[in-house]
Amino acid sequence: MEERYRAIADPPVIEQFRYLTLRRGMRYEQDWIDWIDEVLTVLKR
Repeated sequence: MEERYRAIADPPVIEQFRYLTLRRGMRYEQDWIDWIDEVLTVLKR
C-alpha cells in the first residue's frame, strides 16, 4: 500500500488525507490486536 502511494509524484491533498486516515485506522486495529495478545498471555498463566 505504501509503495503504491509513494509512487504518485504529487498526490492531491484529498488523497493525502485519505491515505493518512487509512493508516490511522490500521494502527487503531493493530493496537487492539496487540492488546488482545497481552490479555491472552495473562489469561494463559
